[in-house]
Amino acid sequence: MNLNYIANWDANRRTTWSGTTYSLLLAMEESNHVFDVNMNDSLVQFLSKINLKMVEHIGVDLFSRYLQKD
Repeated sequence: MNLNYIANWDANRRTTWSGTTYSLLLAMEESNHVFDVNMNDSLVQFLSKINLKMVEHIGVDLFSRYLQKD
């Protein structure tokens, strides 16, 4: 199965939310293909803002295809 895992990672991924976020990622990777998105990344934040403006003004969501069920 393909999964999108979106998290706001700390500088040390292992300690984000006391390790819960990292442990969940490791568990999901055991039997799935996981695409990890770090919302704490400035480029991801920038692209998310552009996408939101596009949705608001022209109704186009660039990320929707990544979030749809196959």
